[in-house]
Amino acid sequence: MQKILIVEDDKKLRKELETFLNKHGFLAKGLEKFDNTIQDILEENADLILLDINLPYTDGEFACKEVRKLSDVPIIMVTI
Repeated sequence: MQKILIVEDDKKLRKELETFLNKHGFLAKGLEKFDNTIQDILEENADLILLDINLPYTDGEFACKEVRKLSDVPIIMVTI
């Protein structure tokens, strides 16, 4: 089962994505705290990251660049 990490600070959207992905055969988990986002992303060892561009404490572009320095996990930027 592929693990998808959802990095989205909008709680409603995060829960909707989790529900949808879990219903369709993925193991989806959303980050709920954003004070240590980059380290939390790396610790999850996800197969795919859905990353919001607007996050508290940092932005998605910076987080993406930092994660990319240490991991080649696929990242999809998500924004509304």
